[in-house]
Amino acid sequence: MANLRSVIWRVRGSGHDIVAGDDGQLSLRRNVVVDTRELRRTAFGILEAGDTADPVGFEALVRADEILPDWSDEWVLVDRERYHQLRLHALERLCGQLAASGRFGLAVEACLAALAAEPLRESAQRQLIEVYLSEGNRADALRQYTSYQRVIREEVGVEPSREISDLVSRLTVARGART
Repeated sequence: MANLRSVIWRVRGSGHDIVAGDDGQLSLRRNVVVDTRELRRTAFGILEAGDTADPVGFEALVRADEILPDWSDEWVLVDRERYHQLRLHALERLCGQLAASGRFGLAVEACLAALAAEPLRESAQRQLIEVYLSEGNRADALRQYTSYQRVIREEVGVEPSREISDLVSRLTVARGART
């Protein structure tokens, strides 16, 4: 409590009116911009927008990081996971929308951001392979699949699903026929 009082005193003394206190509860004033609130708003906007490929907030969502990554307090864990899943779904939605509109570079960027946050996420791996195939980059698609296959075997001890394997099966059959 002493630390909290000290922080509040310092914040109020800084000349910034950002803390509100009503009925024994503290909160940030409504005019305070909090990055996670903005990113959640962006992610929800993407998920609720339908199939438009206008990446409003694209860069912020791609560059975002986890919430308080070094904290292990129970109250952080649930919010961190909610935000993590919301961001992943929004990035995957963006990837699909951008690829459908032929904006493959941005689609790849969205998928790679999702995979940076969750490397074993098969839905993002599958989307990235689909984007590579759609833009005619078969070698990139095969390389991505091979990398994912190796990692999921080592980390989880399973094979990629039939759905993702089927995406590249024609490439490996064609490669085997030439050798």
